[in-house]
Amino acid sequence: MPYRASDLAPNATGDREWGFGFAFGGIVPLHSHILAEMFRLRAHGAILGIISFSIGVGSCVGPVFTGYVYDLVGSYSIPFIVCGAVAAISGLLVLFVRPLSERPVEPSAVDKDLIPQPPEPPFIPTM
Repeated sequence: MPYRASDLAPNATGDREWGFGFAFGGIVPLHSHILAEMFRLRAHGAILGIISFSIGVGSCVGPVFTGYVYDLVGSYSIPFIVCGAVAAISGLLVLFVRPLSERPVEPSAVDKDLIPQPPEPPFIPTM
């Protein structure tokens, strides 16, 4: 029995959704974890904010740029070349990112005995 297009449509749509979830949905939750491992938590919020803002700007400017260039030239080749060049440059820049070196943590004032430890509270029996 031959297949009809209506028989294949739900399967093809499901395959695309699975592929998108596997590729995009598997990477986005790792951004915060990778940042915490590389830069620790000291500037985690600021770095994650810069990355999220950059992704937002690219998501807003990219389609407008693509549509504008298509209206001027009548082809999508230039926007795809520009997008590929930006992706290649960002991929090269990632090669220069290194984790922060392990620095010894300076002991705090309490550890240096400059500030005395507070006394323990008295024992109060309870029922």
